[in-house]
Amino acid sequence: METSLEATATKNYTKKSDLRASKRHIWIVTTAALPWRTGTAVNPLLRALYLMQQGHQVTLMIPWIEDEASRKMLYGDIGFTQSADQCQWIRQFCRERAGIASEPMGMVFWKGVYHHGFGSIFPAEDICAMIPAEQADVAILEEPEHLNWFRVPSDEASALGWAHKFIHVIGILHTNYGSYVKQYGMGTSLLTAPALNALSALVIRAYCHRVIRLSGTLTSLVPKMELTVNVHGVRNEFFQHHPSKNFVNNLLPNNRPPEKCAAVYFIGKLIWAKGFESVLELQERYRATTGDYFAMDVYGSGSDEKSIRLAFFGRSHRPEEDDQTYNSDEFKLAKDIFDRDESLRSMLRDRDLSQAEEDGSDIQRISEDDVAEKARCGAPLDVLSDLTRYTLGTGKETAGAALHLAESILQRGIGSFSKKLENKKAPRMGTPFSLGPTIAAYKWRRKPLPARFLGVKDHIELKDLPQNIFLNMSTSEVLCTTSAEALAMGKFVILPKHPSNDFFVQFPNCLAYDDLDDCVEKLQYALSHSPTKLSEEDAFKLSWEGATERLYDAALREESTPEEKQQSRKAAQFHIETSKKSQYVSNLFGVLPL
Repeated sequence: METSLEATATKNYTKKSDLRASKRHIWIVTTAALPWRTGTAVNPLLRALYLMQQGHQVTLMIPWIEDEASRKMLYGDIGFTQSADQCQWIRQFCRERAGIASEPMGMVFWKGVYHHGFGSIFPAEDICAMIPAEQADVAILEEPEHLNWFRVPSDEASALGWAHKFIHVIGILHTNYGSYVKQYGMGTSLLTAPALNALSALVIRAYCHRVIRLSGTLTSLVPKMELTVNVHGVRNEFFQHHPSKNFVNNLLPNNRPPEKCAAVYFIGKLIWAKGFESVLELQERYRATTGDYFAMDVYGSGSDEKSIRLAFFGRSHRPEEDDQTYNSDEFKLAKDIFDRDESLRSMLRDRDLSQAEEDGSDIQRISEDDVAEKARCGAPLDVLSDLTRYTLGTGKETAGAALHLAESILQRGIGSFSKKLENKKAPRMGTPFSLGPTIAAYKWRRKPLPARFLGVKDHIELKDLPQNIFLNMSTSEVLCTTSAEALAMGKFVILPKHPSNDFFVQFPNCLAYDDLDDCVEKLQYALSHSPTKLSEEDAFKLSWEGATERLYDAALREESTPEEKQQSRKAAQFHIETSKKSQYVSNLFGVLPL
């Protein structure tokens, strides 16, 4: 199946899908909202602003979380008692950060429920039914599968959903949920990932006309409907060479950069899945090649921050400003375990014995040699993860929630996509595991790495600092926004050759590597050279203006055949009936939100 824009240039497209030809009423529906700084909050908002600037009538539909505790957890100290307050905050962000007055853009809130296991917001009402039929022109569904997994129609007029109510519906896939589950739930991945993909394919076929995958890392769900195109851009402030005086003063007190900073930096979530194990391996390879480690500044926070700091600094060497991180009981216990080998062996043996008893297996088979072998294979990191309960918490909850969902899908309706489970009892999750590095990489190091952990910052705060090398070794992304922002700021970006990074390799300052030795060479080059000045053509490709042009091209589609229309109708009817009859919504949430 051809998936590039160039490959589809000769096809005959219906005028209903041409967003360039005339001004349209576009509804952009997404699964998150600012001030939650997640991709599905920021990117749809900016897409709406730039489509509005091009003359379209745009309405952005975003979630209002009715639970106060969930709002506080996601938004921090920014307290909203009603949706109007959040709307005002978002419009101020548009003026101050995007440089665009958002008042011509409509903003409608739908009732949402935050689910801690998935770390996501789900609709608690039928969003499609909220839109007047006479205004149902173009719908852009950001994460269409996520928005529609649990859809139950609230009125007959909107019963068949988006594709049967709107003239043109575009779905933009952001997240590889199957991969996410596999990453966090070994024992459930074979069951859960196919079930989620089957359900996602069903709702996409039912509710979309065109589907856009942001990168090739995403699973192909309905090939005939899909294109793989980056339709995200970078805010103009990342390109500007002279930010406004007030903006600079807000970011850097007294308009002064820090006294010292490393040339190499990372910014993002501090979780092992962001490639920190590879960073540790790179440091060792770089030292073997050059004789010393390279300095690095790390910005961000996350559930694995403590264990990542330990991996960088070791048991006895750490910057003074980090002392507060190591005063916890979890750290003291972990330090004691790693300081005394016998304690570590006992911990591992006791855990394996209890596991064997739970499994009903022969405990005599677990020997001291088995324990030693596990120690060589990285089990000490499992112990550390069990102690801190940070690395494992979210992942186990996510996998558990997904497991309940998948079981119910297979047993109560979506079972036509797969065989039903014979055993109605939920399979046990299996032994917890860590996404941290193996013991060979961890080493409970005695020589600390020259790194600083500087907390959460907006990427724009680094724009005018002499940190010209963004090191991003993650392969867990679908499309990394910070990589695009670093390129827009004129910095080197060092990243692995991976489908999630295909869009970036076209830019001169992107130094993509094949393996660790190649990465060392790229890093040495970047440390001894200056980045190339960003050309106007490349700046346009990175901008939201360029992203909007790619969206226009990707939105084009041929007229649906009678057979395709019938398939879509049947898929919608099947999904609706399954949703009404089954209990997988209540299994996932614990309550029935619709």
